[in-house]
Amino acid sequence: ARTVVNLTRDDNDPTHILNLAGGNLIVTGTLALTNGVIEANVNILTHNGAVTRTAGFVNGTLNRNYTAAGSYTYHVGQNGYSPVAANITALTMNPSALAVVPTDATLPGMNPASAASRFWQVSEQGDMAATLTFTYLDPADVNGDENAYVTWRSNGGTPVLVAGSTPNAAGNTVTTAAGITDLSGDWGLGAALAGPANASISGRITTSGGRGILRAKLTVSGGGITIPYSVLSSTFGYYRFDNIVTGQTYTVTINSKRYTFTPNSQQVILSGDATLNFNAIP
Repeated sequence: ARTVVNLTRDDNDPTHILNLAGGNLIVTGTLALTNGVIEANVNILTHNGAVTRTAGFVNGTLNRNYTAAGSYTYHVGQNGYSPVAANITALTMNPSALAVVPTDATLPGMNPASAASRFWQVSEQGDMAATLTFTYLDPADVNGDENAYVTWRSNGGTPVLVAGSTPNAAGNTVTTAAGITDLSGDWGLGAALAGPANASISGRITTSGGRGILRAKLTVSGGGITIPYSVLSSTFGYYRFDNIVTGQTYTVTINSKRYTFTPNSQQVILSGDATLNFNAIP
């Protein structure tokens, strides 16, 4: 029935390959990944028991069936170990299943200069809520500022920012917001301003008499931006933020040592290029 109780992979010779062939395989008990890689190829390895790992991982689809809430680490990787930890917080349909496949490439549609060069295909069957933690390789997968990495998801089209994630550059992980209910899709990591949209927020900073103000500090925050960033107004008072992801709410705040602004911040729900002007009070 292509079902085994325990499966151990322990071979520290990298020239040896263990291929899963002939169909899917179910492991009901312990999966021990001591040394070496299990190549799942086009097949699915389903593991429903306890897992131990020293240095091995699965390259391909690793699936798990859930009959209760709980945590499980998908010890997967491709050209390096890049696991996904799943904390299942709610099981609306019992049983449900979650499968993970790693890919050693940038999520299509992301800017390679500021995104991790690795993504994961997650497939949900049934209905559940989970928090996912993605682990990338450092430095192999790092492009741009990993402190600014957030989660993105694609379902065959343009990647969409999934707000509320938390980067941990020291641990080389990014954790989604708690209790994500729509889990299926291709998940990638990248800076919040590194997405496919090219909308901008721009405007002019002027005195009460209409003269441009030089070197006023403009800061944009909100949306999926985990680290707000700033620009200074030009000689004639103009400023511009480029490559900001649409469909999110952003706040632009102004600060100046010489002038006072009321209000000193404005919000915009970005659907395209936006213009926000600030005028100093007399």
